[in-house]
Amino acid sequence: MAPGGLALMSILICAFLTTFTGASGVTIIAVGTLLLFILKGNGYNERFGRGLLTASGSIGLLFPPSCRLILYGVVSRTNIKEMFVGGLLPALFSC
Repeated sequence: MAPGGLALMSILICAFLTTFTGASGVTIIAVGTLLLFILKGNGYNERFGRGLLTASGSIGLLFPPSCRLILYGVVSRTNIKEMFVGGLLPALFSC
């Protein structure tokens, strides 16, 4: 396994699930508890694991097709395609 591979996969799992559910808190509670157990079992610090999972659950709100971006685009009458393009770059750099 590559160094940091487990942490990277945890980020991707949380971000992917948050993208489709639209609820970062639910992702952190549902998947985060299991991933925290796995991270601790592989030698990661608990404090690091909690911070990693909390931050990665929030990142998914920027990825297309995030429910919150679609809802905001409809309410504000903003082009949703442009919002997805605008949210993709910051989301990729935050990973």
